[in-house]
Amino acid sequence: MLPIQVHPLDDTMLGAMEEVRSEQWNLLLPRLKSVPGSWRSDAKVFPPFFSRFLQHNWGLGAFLEGRFVGYLVYDMCDFQGDYCALCPVFGHGAVGKNRVAVYQALLQRASENWVRGGSVNHLMSFFWSDPQLQEVLYGLGFGLYMIDAFRGDCLLEGETFSTEVEIIPGTFEHLQVLKALGDAALEYSVQSPLFLLHHEENEGYYRRVLQDPEVGVFLARMEGKMVGFMMVCHVSCPEPATLCDTKTAALEPLGPFILPKFRNRGAGTLLLQACIRWARKKGLRSIHVDFESANTLCRPFWERFFQPALLTVRRHVNSDVLDVFSEPREA
Repeated sequence: MLPIQVHPLDDTMLGAMEEVRSEQWNLLLPRLKSVPGSWRSDAKVFPPFFSRFLQHNWGLGAFLEGRFVGYLVYDMCDFQGDYCALCPVFGHGAVGKNRVAVYQALLQRASENWVRGGSVNHLMSFFWSDPQLQEVLYGLGFGLYMIDAFRGDCLLEGETFSTEVEIIPGTFEHLQVLKALGDAALEYSVQSPLFLLHHEENEGYYRRVLQDPEVGVFLARMEGKMVGFMMVCHVSCPEPATLCDTKTAALEPLGPFILPKFRNRGAGTLLLQACIRWARKKGLRSIHVDFESANTLCRPFWERFFQPALLTVRRHVNSDVLDVFSEPREA
């Protein structure tokens, strides 16, 4: 086999990129039963999606014997306190018998670009149904970081629902208690093993959430006090990075969270049921959640009720190479 050539991409290659994306998607789709249906047929979002990266020269194409065989586009931005390179799930593709070699060539060139651009923190999302690419990434030093998962809008069945938990729709009456629970959630996330720092939100933030008709807020009451919450929102536009479409309800913008003393007593299941009911009333067919793989407390709960769709992996390369490779960041 001749060497795989990797070159910068521009908008003249958008058609070829879409052909590779579509072929790879059709190969991986059969095992992604819970992914929103619009991604199975609606391709009009991808040319502008690709162009956003290419206008910054953040795109690479792979060529073998003159044929276009793969691509990789990425973003360079600040993320969780680090300057990172981020490659979204539809931001890469390769097909054919040389797929592994194509990905290795693209990632070798991309990694050099990332370090030259000042980033030693690299993140890449890929489909859960792609163990071949997972093996490539793990072999290059990436490790699991985030999981995006979906479920349909069917209500939870076969569950024994706790009678000691009462679910209350959030109103302005609950502003103070919701903020207190939100602050507790932020305190939890910064602890080991998550180490996620989120800035504390003020009352105005929670007021806006409570008055937004496209957000549902639900609180759990046990033993006469509010002990947890879960939020759900209507995704307003297609999001290729998460696979959410406009018929998706996402469990965000904050939480969920339950006070430690009241965990494992059925509050989470009932909160999720309330969010599913909210989505059904809105006519939303898919429910999305993302969670860190290191969240050992919540991960079993989400994996019980949701099917993984995307995996995001992360790698930190040796920082001392920046003095050798680093170039000034783009303004």
